[in-house]
Amino acid sequence: MNITTHAAAALFLSSPENNLRTESSLRAMRGGLKRLDDRPLEGWSVDDLVELCYTPCAAGARKGQPPADKTVRCRKYHFTAFFSWCEFKGLLDEDPARHLDRVVRPGNTSIREKRWLSEPEVAQVLASVDTSGLTGRRDEIILRLGFGCGLRRDELTKLTWGQLDLEAGTITLVGKGRKIATVKMQASARLALIDWHATATAALGRRPEDEESVLIKVVNEATFAKGDIRDRQITAKFDEPAISGSMIGKVCQSYAERSGIEFAPHDMRRTFCGILSDRGVPLGVIRDAMRHESEAMTTVYLQDRPDKAAKAMEDIHL
Repeated sequence: MNITTHAAAALFLSSPENNLRTESSLRAMRGGLKRLDDRPLEGWSVDDLVELCYTPCAAGARKGQPPADKTVRCRKYHFTAFFSWCEFKGLLDEDPARHLDRVVRPGNTSIREKRWLSEPEVAQVLASVDTSGLTGRRDEIILRLGFGCGLRRDELTKLTWGQLDLEAGTITLVGKGRKIATVKMQASARLALIDWHATATAALGRRPEDEESVLIKVVNEATFAKGDIRDRQITAKFDEPAISGSMIGKVCQSYAERSGIEFAPHDMRRTFCGILSDRGVPLGVIRDAMRHESEAMTTVYLQDRPDKAAKAMEDIHL
């Protein structure tokens, strides 16, 4: 069959046989397949796909640099799934991605060390936040919900006022697998959110709606072009969409630099798990707090800790 790559991709994305079960996986696949140009489908070779797997990043933190291992794996998965489906549907005589695993082997890029912060280190990070301004107050909430509740980056960006019960101090989340869970927030996070809610109410002239975002953009609306550098106003956009996942990453990077303690967004969740373990909380309870399917998944969060050998020695009193 003579068909172009983009036409085949449209068929694949709309097919019930593409094995893409969630909207996020469909969105990721759609983005991945945009790397393919619109040549005839039969015009692809394994060498073409290998080159695309390793093509330097066009945007983001690694712009102009070789892709990270995770990115290479994602690209390989997208190409393999698409071309396999095309062969299955008879759009291709031979799948060019059939042997992609043999020639695309991520592992040559640098590895970012996973980090577990201690309680004093978390306190040092929080102490570096200047809460006298709107940006600092918002950032403090991000850090307290990350370190103190173990919220994922995606859960932070999607957090709305309707998910919060400020009186009870709880957050209702829809996590992975669209499973609903209720999380108890720490007293400090609850107080910060009560204060943030009051600020939102004053800024909007009404109480924020349930569907409106909690963690929003804070912008500098200075009009320096008019020649008066004093004409500067910092505004929180309570009636606009939430900050992005990449902004959560920038917030973490900013406070890592200020505090001198390196960490990334998921390290906050990892740290939450580690602190519970350090306090002697049973694994089953930690699993529930992390909202994991099994204790095996919780163990994965702890097993690569660089200090686990030292802690084992402490436990046996050597």
